[in-house]
Amino acid sequence: MRILIAGGRVIDPANRRDAVLNLLIEGGRIVEVAFKPANPRFRESLAKPPRKRPNAERRSRESLSPGEVERLIEAAQGVGPHGHRDATMILIAYRHALGE
Repeated sequence: MRILIAGGRVIDPANRRDAVLNLLIEGGRIVEVAFKPANPRFRESLAKPPRKRPNAERRSRESLSPGEVERLIEAAQGVGPHGHRDATMILIAYRHALGE
């Protein structure tokens, strides 16, 4: 995963640096620090936001099955002091979406 932090304040005591820079992070490591990026990929990522994947690419359907809702309600009932309230809110949201 690539993360771009544009115009972030970098404080690096080892190199006595305190400046506003652009950072490119890949795989949890800083791969580029620049005032003016030398890497064209870095400039590209400044110009346009990342593409958002459509829901169809992430999941095969848009809603939960009745069995999944039941398991979610059972799990909510057993968590915290407001489990009954949380389970009821899940049920209301599910039934409202179905138009019942």
